[in-house]
Amino acid sequence: MYKVIVNAAGRKEAHHFPDKPKAMNCAVRLLKTEGDEIKVTIEDATGIIFNHAEIARASEAVRL
Repeated sequence: MYKVIVNAAGRKEAHHFPDKPKAMNCAVRLLKTEGDEIKVTIEDATGIIFNHAEIARASEAVRL
């Protein structure tokens, strides 16, 4: 199980996904729609597997 953790001013959300591609898709879409106001990470049971900088780099390469 993978969690997309969203930290924004005054709110924290977690979205759960069964695999990494779906989690990354969600994280990239959140960054594209919300912009720099949020910080996003992807975690599994062992901790953070993609930090905000890595997701931001992936987001730059993706066109929605």
